[in-house]
Amino acid sequence: MNIIANERPGIFYDYDTSSIIYSEPNNAVVGIVAEGPNNNIGEIYNIYKISDAETIFGNNQSITELCKIAIENGAYKIAAINIGDNEENYAQAFNKLKDTENICVIICDSHNIETQTLLMQSVVSASENCKERIGIVAAPQDSNVSTWASNFNCERIILVAQNPIDNDGNIKTGNILAAALAALVSKNYDNPSKTFNGAVISSISSLSPYLTDSQIDDYILSGVTPFEKIADRIEVIRAITSKKELDSSGVNKVENINLILISDFIIRNIREALYTSLSFSSNYLVSYSSIENQVIIKLQEYLELGLISSYEKPNIYQSTNDQSVCIVELDFVVINGVNQIHLTANIKV
Repeated sequence: MNIIANERPGIFYDYDTSSIIYSEPNNAVVGIVAEGPNNNIGEIYNIYKISDAETIFGNNQSITELCKIAIENGAYKIAAINIGDNEENYAQAFNKLKDTENICVIICDSHNIETQTLLMQSVVSASENCKERIGIVAAPQDSNVSTWASNFNCERIILVAQNPIDNDGNIKTGNILAAALAALVSKNYDNPSKTFNGAVISSISSLSPYLTDSQIDDYILSGVTPFEKIADRIEVIRAITSKKELDSSGVNKVENINLILISDFIIRNIREALYTSLSFSSNYLVSYSSIENQVIIKLQEYLELGLISSYEKPNIYQSTNDQSVCIVELDFVVINGVNQIHLTANIKV
């Protein structure tokens, strides 16, 4: 059988003689760190409307434009930090957002690899401290996409490497595409299994470069999320993490961003369910049984919802370093979404 477009999601059709068919309001916050006017620098501003950004930062500012495109694509709330025109201010801004609750995705407008690395480190550090999130960064224009992407290799970073084109034919920064995708991620905060394949990007009418099927494969295998124009609208082809691992045949294996979003959703909700245990639980066997039952109930719920395919009985024990600390170890398998459907027709004439 001929496999069409190795990495592109879709439904593919072939003949063979055998075989078978194989923004509504939510708590999600989009963090935006970008250049703006030389006032209102370094503070977190909550943005709900385009007019909020225009009033605080003014028109024709990078930070205002990113807020605008995020809102137009469904972001309900934005935590925006203006760094003025000083690249050194990004680090402080990332640290502020690292301690901010309910942020699900962060973007910045810098193409400097050192700054983008700081964003990645901030995202990873926050996620390791019960503030799970992802980051999205854009490639510098005319850069070697594969070389640039090799700087990341992180399951919490999404990479974009295409640029919007405005109505006058001017190529604009890829950060606009990152802001639009960040909004789509925030909309799926409470529905993390919803696929991004074919998701429509609003307020962008054209892209550069246009990708052939071969280039789409190259992007995906490099850990870069590709987009395309179909019927006068821009769509996500496949949203993936920048994490790359070699499979048994030595080919890069990449994963949909949904895997990390589902994992974060499950951990976040189990953690919130266990908060109630702290008010009445002593660190002894009876309490362990209660905690175990709560965790199993939640895991079974996610199994029935189709978020996970299996789970093991949680391992619960007392910390050897601190008797007041209860350790809960989870082991579950997240279901990977379908990217391709191959139809094989057995036809008799």
